[in-house]
Parts: sequence; C-alpha cells; structure tokens
Amino acid sequence: MTWGYTIRHTIKMVARGILRLLPMFSPGLVLIVIAVLSLVPGNERPHVFSSGKLEHFVAYALAAAIISIGMNRPLHLLAVVIMLPLYAGTLEFA
Repeated sequence: MTWGYTIRHTIKMVARGILRLLPMFSPGLVLIVIAVLSLVPGNERPHVFSSGKLEHFVAYALAAAIISIGMNRPLHLLAVVIMLPLYAGTLEFA
C-alpha cells in the first residue's frame, strides 16, 4: 500500500462518518441557528429578504424540510408540523 491510497481511504471513511452523523445533528443545529437569529436584535442580524415575514416563512420552511429529511414515519412528520410552530411561538415571546 502507498501513502496516497491510505490517505484517500482515510478521507473517504471520515466523509462517510460525517454524512452518517449529519442527519442526526442537523435538526438540532437548525433549531439553534433559528433561536440565535430570533433572539438577536433585528438591527444586528443579517437580512436576506426585504420583508421580515418572508424571512420567517423561508427560515421555518427550510427548517421543516431539513428536520423532516431524517424522518420516515408519518407520526414523526406530524410532530414536526405541530412542534415547529410551537417553537416559533416560544421564540417570539422570549
């Protein structure tokens, strides 16, 4: 075996491990990012769209899509549909 093969093999194994863990950690990461962006004052956070309502809609739609990727049961998807708006409402009151 050469060093090049060993390094390429190691990189492939690490990438596979990361890709396996990504669906487990991405929902939590998405929720943390939304919480941080929601709790930071409006003038200190980045704005992507001109309308704040459009930003909220896109952010939560992307969050629902990312969270739903790892879900394979209808009951889990129903939980996302119910819990994500409750989470959004909680952040609005915070």
